[in-house]
Parts: sequence; structure tokens; C-alpha cells
Amino acid sequence: VDAMRNGVYKFTYDFADAEQLEDWIPDTVLFPASVHKHQKKVMQIFGKVDHKVRFVGDISVEFTAASRAARNPNINILLNDGADAAYLFGLGFKPRTDWVSLQKQRGQGLLPGHVVLPANVIVGWPRPPIGDGMGQSAFLEGLRLAGLWGQMKPIATVNRKYKIKVSHQGKVLRFVGLNKTLVQMPEYQDKDTGGSVSFVPFGSTILIHRVVITGKPDDEWLEEEITRKVDKLFVDD
Repeated sequence: VDAMRNGVYKFTYDFADAEQLEDWIPDTVLFPASVHKHQKKVMQIFGKVDHKVRFVGDISVEFTAASRAARNPNINILLNDGADAAYLFGLGFKPRTDWVSLQKQRGQGLLPGHVVLPANVIVGWPRPPIGDGMGQSAFLEGLRLAGLWGQMKPIATVNRKYKIKVSHQGKVLRFVGLNKTLVQMPEYQDKDTGGSVSFVPFGSTILIHRVVITGKPDDEWLEEEITRKVDKLFVDD
């Protein structure tokens, strides 16, 4: 972890050792089968796995990942994954439906219509209340998604490593892959300025080779983390 200016930190993971997985937490509330494990300098993920830090304000994530899914390979990451809203950046995005009614990006213009999946997208997802019975199914079926279609290509390929950068800077969302901007758009959700970073490959498995998160931890989260570590120190003693 490297401290930068104005309370911003850079968290770097190369997964050279299994201890680095301690900062990542399977979300078994939303996806009960969620799991992660260490495998030869790689974090392997199934379901949904969250970074433990709750961030506020601008955030960017650079990572290298590969999908293990032979059918519909996809690599998806959530920014600002909190109690109210999140943005999903998806390479080869394909939930359990063949299309999602989004806005299509054509140059600088926007055209309403259906988007045939898989596609490379930014979509917004209002997180459902815990226990409402619709969380996992609504997310997978695309019932609560709204956003902007970027490009149909590149189509994600199984076992191929992709270098991806996603960011929420000011009021701009940006999704970069293969050294080009796939989608860039203005934010459009309320209550979208804080939360965690999460990987969510739906019902498939992805391999994360490297992650660099740059953002400002939430002050309340920092206080809770300090309290937790102090309590653990006394309990261990």
C-alpha cells in the first residue's frame, strides 16, 4: 500500500502469496456460492468477491484478468459497490438474458434500443436491499440494469489475459481495454460516490493476475478498521 496525496492510497496486488487474498471477501450474502482461492500467483474468483476497503470519491482500477468460461467468457468489475448503487464495467458482458434495453453509443450520439449480448458495457445497478429475495436473480437477469453500450468488439476469449482500466473520475466513467477506450460516459446515478471494488463473473470463473486500486478510503471505514485491529490485538494478547 502506497500513500499518495490528499488521503489517496494505491493498493497493489500481484498475488505472489496467498496472504494478499485477505483483503478480498467473497460476497456470500448476494451470491452464496462465491469463493476465491490462491493459485500460482493468481486469485481465482467465482461468484462475487469484494475488496475490503470502502472508498469515497474518485477511484480507478487497473487489472489483468482472464476468463475461464468456455461459453460466454466475461470479465466484470463493479465500482462504487455500496448500499445504494454500483457501476458494472463488463468485457463480454452476458447475464442470463440475450439482450438488455440500453442506450447505444454511436460516435457522439445516443440511440435508444436493445443491445444484443455479449457486449462491452458500463451499466448501473441499484443494489437491492438484503433479504428482498430478488438480489441475485434480478442482477443476473438484467432486470435492474440501465446504462450505455460501448462496443461489440473485442469479444472476450477464454483464457486470454486482458489488461483493463476502469475509473470514476469526477462525473466521468471510463472503460479502457486493449489500449483503447471502449466506453466513456457521464455518471447517471444518485448516491454513486462511495463503495467497494468488486469482481463479479456471474456463474463462471475468472483469474486475476494483478490489481492496482487508486482511491481514497472512507474516513468512517478507516475508523472501523483501526478499531477492529486494536480489538484483535487485545484479543490475541
